[in-house]
Amino acid sequence: MRQELKNIEYIENYLEGSLSKLDKHKFEHHMRENKEFESAVELQKQITEQLKEEAFLNDVSVYKKTFIDPSDNPSIFKTKGFWFTIPPFLLLIALLLLWNNNKSENNLNVEINPTSEIINTETETEIIDKNLSPANTNAFQTAYISKNLPAGNDAVIQLKGSNSVLHIPANSLVDQQGNPVRGSYQIQYRQIKDKAAMAFSGIPMNFNDDQENFNFSAAGIFEVRAFKNDEELKVAPGKKLSLDFEADKRKSGMNLYYFDEQTENWKVTDEKIRFPKRGAYEEKFDSISFKKDVEEFIKKEELKNNGPERDSNKINVGITSLMPEGIEKAEEDKGPDPGNYLVRHFYNPRMIKELSLRSFGAYNLSEVYKVENQIAVDAEYRDEFKKLIDDAHMLTVIDMNYNAAYSFKPDEFICNSKANNVFLLWTSKGKIFSFVKRSTVKMKTGSYSFTMEDLSNEIESIADLKRYLRFVAKKTRKTVTKIK
Repeated sequence: MRQELKNIEYIENYLEGSLSKLDKHKFEHHMRENKEFESAVELQKQITEQLKEEAFLNDVSVYKKTFIDPSDNPSIFKTKGFWFTIPPFLLLIALLLLWNNNKSENNLNVEINPTSEIINTETETEIIDKNLSPANTNAFQTAYISKNLPAGNDAVIQLKGSNSVLHIPANSLVDQQGNPVRGSYQIQYRQIKDKAAMAFSGIPMNFNDDQENFNFSAAGIFEVRAFKNDEELKVAPGKKLSLDFEADKRKSGMNLYYFDEQTENWKVTDEKIRFPKRGAYEEKFDSISFKKDVEEFIKKEELKNNGPERDSNKINVGITSLMPEGIEKAEEDKGPDPGNYLVRHFYNPRMIKELSLRSFGAYNLSEVYKVENQIAVDAEYRDEFKKLIDDAHMLTVIDMNYNAAYSFKPDEFICNSKANNVFLLWTSKGKIFSFVKRSTVKMKTGSYSFTMEDLSNEIESIADLKRYLRFVAKKTRKTVTKIK
């Protein structure tokens, strides 16, 4: 047993890179010559990776202490290098267990059922219906902002929390029968800009162009509706709304998509996405400052020409009749120069001007991509006490590489096996569970049992979910898959 512990320590030193160059050369030579020793090294490497992943999972499990009350005592699992503090005899036990079960996959809290049927990766995994919603989830909905507007006037609406501006021309709306709208009406709009808000927006994030299926990575989603007396209105034929839209990121290859509610699919519009050139500006005349300075100049000239009185005669102190030799007379002050009042107004580098909205509904400014390293997963879910979650209602998959969230029926879903993913499970009773799959966790198409963490008391709103995703992004940043 003592020799085995020494062997484990020898392998650990190699994996940690603490061997000398000569010892490393001897080690690798022995590993090439002895297949049994090579297998032992590989198993020890798996144990090391496993313990690292378990330390990370415990990091996630103490997430409540991290952002709810950062003053709490840190968990031992958050200590850097925790996995090196495992006693050698525990490593030996784990090594023996893995040796006897070397056909198992190396997954973080994922149990593989080898008797389950393998899913065909070529088949389409069903995306959940956008109207299928767990209970008690209003806190995860992005609320609409409502405004009452006169139909006979142009309307310019500065969108809340953004530099985006919606323009609605006068007399541009009609009712369902095509009659012009008179008097006032109500406009309702909302913006969805991040994956936390997308996770339960009810808006699908996949696109089918009649040939292939794609996923969206959105720079922003905008939805707008109009009502009068609870009747939904339409944009009049030949009219259009326009949107100056501030994207969350400046990217090439984006298009504007419109969601067709009849076909329940996105359609690409013919809008050209043009960002302003970096550093572009326009010069505008600052008339307010110019007018103010002219008024001050006039007042000074009046004071200069109105000198003190002596014997009822005014003495003009601004004129000298005798100019001594060698002294030049000062040039006459002609007042403010208008050329000095041109001000450069730099364009917002993420602002896209005058996007045409020819109908009410949802618009999506996105680039599209196909899921790489795609696997199909047949899943069941258990809580931290290994109890089956039997009221699983919807699964949201968030690939941390993209600004999007994809919802599936919980029993089957697809994902990028080599990406950092967050699986959010919503139950019919309104509970939310989470599982974080790092890119280093190996998964293949097949059946899995996921041990989920109950975050129902920690994540109760979009803001909470946003903080949680930032926390996960920080913890997984070193292993993010590079996007080609």
